Amino acid sequence: MPINPDNYDFNRVLISGYVDKTGTISFINPLIDSENAFLCIARPRSFGKSVALKTLIAYYSKGCDSKDIFSKYEIAHDPSFLEHLNQHNVIYWDMSSYGTPEADFDQFLKEFNKQVIRELTYAYSDLFNGYQATDVIEALKHIKLTSNENLSF
Repeated sequence: MPINPDNYDFNRVLISGYVDKTGTISFINPLIDSENAFLCIARPRSFGKSVALKTLIAYYSKGCDSKDIFSKYEIAHDPSFLEHLNQHNVIYWDMSSYGTPEADFDQFLKEFNKQVIRELTYAYSDLFNGYQATDVIEALKHIKLTSNENLSF
């Protein structure tokens, strides 16, 4: 579960014949830092959820430098293109690799909490020197209070 992943996976998608759907990003950008910032991208099985997610990661993640990649796609013509390009913290967690949450939901949540805290502690090691967070919200609040990061949650 990386924080601020790079655009490696999106580059692999581009090699295999990408159909430009970056125009949807222009609908998401205005929602950032708004009360409607929580999104659910749902599609039927085998209809491109992974490709959509890899596109969003490559566009938003601070771990990428994707200007050259996206400059040839539809999103480059949107006025908000550069405002949000690689400017946001992204947490990527693939739930499918942890079994089904229905099997033991409490254990599933504990594992999620543990892994996110571990990644946040690693990514922001200078802020967690001696500080032990017990849950994700507490860890995010700590980062927000002790850094210049603009975190929304």
